[in-house]
Amino acid sequence: MRPNQEKMIEAFSKAGGFRPAERMLRSMGFDISERTLRRALANMPSATDEPFTVDDGPEIDIQELLERRIKVFEKKNKQREHDKLIPVRINIDGPVGLGFMGDPHIDSDGCNIKLLLEHTEIFDGRNEGMFGACLGDMWNNWSGRLARLWSEQTTDGSEARALVEYFLSRVNWMFVIYGNHDLWSGHSKILDQMLAGNAGAARDWRARVGLRFPNGRTAKIYGAHGFPGNSMYLKNFGAVKKALFDGQHDIYVSGHIHSAGYTLGAHPGAERAFHAVQVGTYKEIDSFGDAIGAENLNLYTCPVALIDPYATSPLNFIRWEFDPEQAVDRLAWMRKRWSEAR
Repeated sequence: MRPNQEKMIEAFSKAGGFRPAERMLRSMGFDISERTLRRALANMPSATDEPFTVDDGPEIDIQELLERRIKVFEKKNKQREHDKLIPVRINIDGPVGLGFMGDPHIDSDGCNIKLLLEHTEIFDGRNEGMFGACLGDMWNNWSGRLARLWSEQTTDGSEARALVEYFLSRVNWMFVIYGNHDLWSGHSKILDQMLAGNAGAARDWRARVGLRFPNGRTAKIYGAHGFPGNSMYLKNFGAVKKALFDGQHDIYVSGHIHSAGYTLGAHPGAERAFHAVQVGTYKEIDSFGDAIGAENLNLYTCPVALIDPYATSPLNFIRWEFDPEQAVDRLAWMRKRWSEAR
């Protein structure tokens, strides 16, 4: 409830100023701000202790602002809860394959673009049950102090965008993760436009998805551009660390460091296996790696998880083919065997 003008004048006279008057009126149960008090008494010569007043625009409705901020948080919190395990319903029965494409850097002169496009054909719908995901860094997208590196590649900005858009259009992605190169200069918005709904989910840095099969079984995947943690002895150390401390997912897979590594382990109880996978890159020639003397550990660029929802053993639930061409043949055999056993 707001006070009438008589109350405001009385409070101002007793308190001797606008701010003390505001506190006095609020202590009496009135809802009023100092700005409102100044406006209400601005035309009264006796009600000002200053030589001039300034109209500084519309007053903020604090209640409306608070309600709006509450709604904004609630929306973001719902998205956060949803993203703890993004539900993906698999609509075909039987074994499936999910390929994880490592950092493409498609605009780089060091990208093996021929191999990259050959692999996209595997996941473009021609092979039943075969799906694709990308772990980020679609392009170099140099910015800031690294913008000087544009001079080391023969593609300019517009050509780089054209290449990325073509690459993203080749696959109906189950999910796409944006890495640090993708997010520089706020370019995730551009990538969203390039995808144009061509991905089940697109997320910054990480995506946790649950593949729900027709028989009710779920395969949980924690994909990230990169997991925290490094070791000179184990290139997939970050993925292994996340698996051991998280304990919730079946697959932990990441890119970012342009090296390959794989570990099969068991969650407590040994009834569930975990797969910690570090994926290499299609950027086979890298001046930065040469400069720091890095060893070439880029063993594979697109490992494929072959998931059999009818498997009775943790070892047979998820198996891997690190050559996607071989994965096509193995998945076809698995699906044929499953179909004949029905």
